[in-house]
Amino acid sequence: MTPLETAIGILVYLIGSTIQGAIGFGANLFAVPILALVNPEYVPGPVLMINPVLTSVLTWRERGNVDGQALGWTILGRLPGIAIGVFALSLVSEERLRSMPKNVQKRAIKISASVLTTDPYVESGQVQPDVNTLTRNAAAQAY
Repeated sequence: MTPLETAIGILVYLIGSTIQGAIGFGANLFAVPILALVNPEYVPGPVLMINPVLTSVLTWRERGNVDGQALGWTILGRLPGIAIGVFALSLVSEERLRSMPKNVQKRAIKISASVLTTDPYVESGQVQPDVNTLTRNAAAQAY
């Protein structure tokens, strides 16, 4: 890792964090592909270490709007998914993951987005799309 790579990595994740702070998601969607190009060692380790910090800061900022009960269920629901994901990744070599064709990746994004809910919520009297709707729209535009 050169100082230039480190500076670029910090700048890229700063921009990604700004995106996430503004719209609620997107830090990794923006940063991970660029970080992998700058230096493959930046993915996934450093990203996984900074994510809890970013999430904690944003949760603290929005602490008045956090639904504690829903947050508890969300965290509990993630644990089996994390375990299954780690197990699945341990079965596939890094070379195989890197050589996965782009159309398979796009299909995976589309499948992931297709199972998300699209329930809008109302804020200030106007119906706002939730993050899942925005994600589904972004995945649809990937084709």
